[in-house]
Amino acid sequence: MFFNIRKGPQGHCKRHWHPIQLFFMQILCAVYVPSKDSGIVEPEPEDSEKAQAVALQAWRLLRDWRRVPGSDDNGEIDGGALETWVKEVRKALRRLRAC
Repeated sequence: MFFNIRKGPQGHCKRHWHPIQLFFMQILCAVYVPSKDSGIVEPEPEDSEKAQAVALQAWRLLRDWRRVPGSDDNGEIDGGALETWVKEVRKALRRLRAC
C-alpha cells in the first residue's frame, strides 16, 4: 500500500514529492478515501485484508501523532516551517490528483 519513497508510485509525478510529505500523503490516503461526489474513482485493492490492516495502522498513527510538523524538541512551533510543510503537502496532493 505504501509507496517506495525512492522510486515513488509508477506513473505518478514523483519528481515533485518530498519524503516527509509523501509519507503523510500515504497515511491520509490509506485512511480517507475520496467521496463518491468527488468524481475520483480508485480501484479496489487487490488484498482487502491487507488494505484494511494498513488503514487501521495509518489511523492509529494519526491518532497518536503528538508532534506538530515544524516544532522542535521542546514543543515550540516555528510558524513559518509549519506553514511551509502544510503548503508542500497540499501541493503534493494536488499534483497526485492531477497525475
